[in-house]
Amino acid sequence: MKQSMALKLSLALLLLTSVAPALATYVDIYSETTTDSRTNNPVSFNRLQWQFVDYSVMNRPGQAYMGTGFSKDDRSSGEVVYNDNYAFISGGLKLSLTNYLSSFVEYRKVVDELGGETSKSTNDYRGGFYLFYRDDSTSSANFHEHYSEMVFSNRQSQDLFWMGRSRIGYTKNMTGPLFGEVMLQGKVKVDRLGHYYENLAEVGPAARLRWLAQHYSVELLGSYAQGQYLGREYVDPIPADTSYGNLTGMLVFYGSF
Repeated sequence: MKQSMALKLSLALLLLTSVAPALATYVDIYSETTTDSRTNNPVSFNRLQWQFVDYSVMNRPGQAYMGTGFSKDDRSSGEVVYNDNYAFISGGLKLSLTNYLSSFVEYRKVVDELGGETSKSTNDYRGGFYLFYRDDSTSSANFHEHYSEMVFSNRQSQDLFWMGRSRIGYTKNMTGPLFGEVMLQGKVKVDRLGHYYENLAEVGPAARLRWLAQHYSVELLGSYAQGQYLGREYVDPIPADTSYGNLTGMLVFYGSF
């Protein structure tokens, strides 16, 4: 069963990667690797996406796309899966509602539990909104940026997730496309079901290096945050000590070709 599922996914990926590049108008690549002291479990998420069709709704631009990707952690073994380990192929529609706010609907065919003894295939119907705004105009050195997302996933027990993050700080052009930044950042996460690890607030200092090339960017971020779980729990019990300190390292690559 596991071999059959892996074969089907491999054939689908082969077809997707063979046909999609010939039809796509551009390719979008995203890779993020994160490690933190709270979970002590490095996680890598990687996605490749092809845009096929541009369209317009009430004069707002949209795109149809297909993609593939996977998420994997360091601690999962053949018996225990710590992270939401999976691989997927997907198709969906994106629509820019404003210059900063976008919406999407997406279907994913997912193979779950990549690190477990058994894998299973599931359908995931997703949708939501995401917002990004950055302002460097206050001066040549100061900036503030804000990111927020709201995502529904039927695969995850029809849960609805929301996350908001704000950063304010100082940026300096070190050389060419390399920028260094120091900042104060805050983050809040909540979900519909009430998983304790999806309901928290954090605030603390961070430093970031950004390499901003024409078609790609690379970011390396280190941060410390004082965090607080918000008192909700669903399946897993909330820890007795609901406050924590969290050291985080993150490496991000983004490319559009």
